[in-house]
Amino acid sequence: MKTMTSAEIRKKFLEYFEKNGHKHIESSSLVPANDPTLLFTNAGMVPFKDVFLGKEKRSYDRAVTCQRCVRASGKHNDLENVGYTTRHHTFFEMLGNFSFGDYFKKEAIHYAWDFLTNVLEIPSERLVVTIHQKDDEAAELWAKEFKSSNKFPQGGIEKGFIRCGDKDNFWAMGETGPCGYCSEIFYDHDPNGTLGLTGGKPGEPDEGGDRYVEIWNLVFMQFERNSKGVMTPLPKPSVDTGMGLERITAVMQGKHDNYNTAEFFALTSEVENQCCKLIKESERTPEVMEELSIAKRVVADHIRAAVFLIADGILPSNEGRGYVLRGIIRRAAYHLYMVGVRQPCLAAGKGWFADAVVNTIGMKKVYPELELAKKLPGIEKIITREEKQFLETLDRGVKILDQELEILEHKKIKIIPGLVAFNLHDTYGFPIILTTEIAKKRGFTVDQAGFETEMEKQRERSRAASKFGNKDDLEINISGETKFIGYETTSATSEIRALLHSDGKPTENLQAGSHGIIILKETPFYAESGGQVGDTGILRGEDNAEFTVTDTKKHGTLILHFGSVTRGNFHNKTEVNAQVDEMRRQAIKLNHSAAHLLHSTLHKVLGEHASQRGSLVDAEKLRFDFAHSSALSIEEINTIEDLVNAKIRANSEVKTTVKTLEEAKKDGAIALFGEKYGEEVRVVTMKDAKELCGGTHVMRTGDIGLFKIQSESGVAAGIRRIEALTGQNALDWVRKNAEELKSLYSLLKVNCGQACEKLEQLFDEKRNLEKELTNLKGKAAMSQGENLANQSQKISGVNVLAAKVDITDSNALRTLMDQLKQKIDPAVILLAAVNSDKIQLLAGVSKSISNKFHAGNLLQHIAKQVGGSGGGRPDLAQGGGTDVGALDAALKLVGEWVKSVKP
Repeated sequence: MKTMTSAEIRKKFLEYFEKNGHKHIESSSLVPANDPTLLFTNAGMVPFKDVFLGKEKRSYDRAVTCQRCVRASGKHNDLENVGYTTRHHTFFEMLGNFSFGDYFKKEAIHYAWDFLTNVLEIPSERLVVTIHQKDDEAAELWAKEFKSSNKFPQGGIEKGFIRCGDKDNFWAMGETGPCGYCSEIFYDHDPNGTLGLTGGKPGEPDEGGDRYVEIWNLVFMQFERNSKGVMTPLPKPSVDTGMGLERITAVMQGKHDNYNTAEFFALTSEVENQCCKLIKESERTPEVMEELSIAKRVVADHIRAAVFLIADGILPSNEGRGYVLRGIIRRAAYHLYMVGVRQPCLAAGKGWFADAVVNTIGMKKVYPELELAKKLPGIEKIITREEKQFLETLDRGVKILDQELEILEHKKIKIIPGLVAFNLHDTYGFPIILTTEIAKKRGFTVDQAGFETEMEKQRERSRAASKFGNKDDLEINISGETKFIGYETTSATSEIRALLHSDGKPTENLQAGSHGIIILKETPFYAESGGQVGDTGILRGEDNAEFTVTDTKKHGTLILHFGSVTRGNFHNKTEVNAQVDEMRRQAIKLNHSAAHLLHSTLHKVLGEHASQRGSLVDAEKLRFDFAHSSALSIEEINTIEDLVNAKIRANSEVKTTVKTLEEAKKDGAIALFGEKYGEEVRVVTMKDAKELCGGTHVMRTGDIGLFKIQSESGVAAGIRRIEALTGQNALDWVRKNAEELKSLYSLLKVNCGQACEKLEQLFDEKRNLEKELTNLKGKAAMSQGENLANQSQKISGVNVLAAKVDITDSNALRTLMDQLKQKIDPAVILLAAVNSDKIQLLAGVSKSISNKFHAGNLLQHIAKQVGGSGGGRPDLAQGGGTDVGALDAALKLVGEWVKSVKP
């Protein structure tokens, strides 16, 4: 068995299966396309899910991949194990070969055994095979494979494979759908027992240790399971396999610890070296060095995950994928903190950990399509900002958690309440995975259900605040597709395939005055997609019937025309003339093409990280969301605007071509975040902007006319938004602003270019007048103070004053309070000012007696009497009320309140 690098193993695997008729498919994004059931691509089969489900057909029926994966959420979550075991990772590479109804068990078993024992030359006696206890077919095939190859697993033919139950050797895509038996191959890292590795063989009571490690799983999809649990054989069974590259690399380098392989050692040693530079020698206690042994594994794994997640378009946030990424970065930062590293260093520039992922272990050579070298500065900035934010609150958060644990320990409670975990997340930025890990070290668990309840409350508050609504989810059971012909024309004659009421229920006809949906065999109407809104227009039928299309949307392979019948009747299977609103379509085209030019320009001005995170293109404007950590300067906005307009003036031809996805990516076309693409894609090229896009565009960039940025703002952590206008809309906006400036010059009585100077002069005068007014109010307050001091009464040994004043300015009222407290110390004072139908209340207590009389309690007591509320410190509190008629009676209660306070 020769020692191999991970790159050599990856290359041999791909070449072996390509020679055996498999098409090499490049790794997909870590963000599953159009699959809301998954946060991340967590297995090699994820990009082929629709193929296995029969929803998608590929031009090949055998595939081989090396798929980058993340397991850090949901059912497949290895996050809390990382650092404490030798073989768990959040980010890893999965080698896999797949058959879509082509070969089955016999070939899958042969390929696996042949590759392991002949290509990699792994001694067969160190391998153990498991099969499902009911899978006699697999048992027979394995036995034949052993005999024909004359290479026998550990224990020979009789004991070479172990039968296990559903828990270990049955796979299902979900509660229903494709499922089947699986066969796993394990490697024995300690056949002679000299390394002291623990754990028995699969199926034995002490299984699951470090000695026998699963390296390859062969899944045989042979059944379809219905809602009643009944399984029927699939007409074309398939194969899905997965072998973790990190684990097989450990085997080929003679290591039982993945983190000791050459590739990982380059990272872990870098972490250790850098940490030791930052930790004083006197602080390197045995406990700290033990923690460092965990920290270096955590950081080595997590920095790989963070770099690739951000490169695939995910940014730290408090929801979904972004929350998992935030947890990964912050967990790494916490482990560095625990060894005494109190500064951002996960991605602090050249030579540090993020840089090491790209350059030291050479990931940019493996995944050139990610262009990590170009994206690295932006990735480093995002990680460093996240790390810095967390370190600012980490020390306080750790202390709060320690206090909570001490209180719970005193009460002999071993479960941290969900509310406590939520407050740590909400106030101190502690991801739940981190709270859980810290708690586990102290022998505690976390009330996960309670935490999720609090999180859901927060989401509900957020939803209520945003008033965000989703599109109608219609249930339409119509097969076939609508052909889109709108690239070539905006009008066409087509046959009605189906008529629906507005709720999606089918009907034979739609009459005048009714709202509904019309589905055509082919249509020039563009359906809402990729940020571009749907077309509007008219459908004209027999006898001058008219249907006004107000929106066009996709529903699977169908295109739905939403609208109402304004004249006549529409019937199934009749022909209509479909006419798109051409002026609106043209305005949308200008904005969509400008969005492409803007995207490429952002990359040039801000960096490769400034990629699209969302867009809206309609007839009025374009809205473009992109990844960037800070607000754009005036200079940056002007540069972006100038460059886009220069591309427009260049009047370049806009070209569209259809290519395979692989060809398009190799050609440098940008694939948008979260979009799903088929085998063939449409590439739109204009000047230096090249994107995969199914939208409608101008013929030449000059058609856009003018590009004008209206606004730039932040919409989420690390996400900025530009809103811009094009064509006539941009010209109208410029003209309107010019007219407003002209009016401003007239009002200020200045010439062009003098407005700012004049306004600064007016603001200076305003500030001076405000200062004079404040001084006058202060003097008025002092004047009132002299008279009010004489109205105080001695109650319970203190001077008590409750009075209405004519001062409504809050600063002047506070000045008066300070003056009175000095004059009649020790004092309890309540001042009330009436402004229209509102009451302003201010309570004050001399500091010498604030340990006995609390201003906040007094304020709350009086505010209730006048229909209000308030509170504050022991020496000063403020509030208000609305029941002006009850104020006099309320003021008389101040003296009684003072008497009621017990010593």
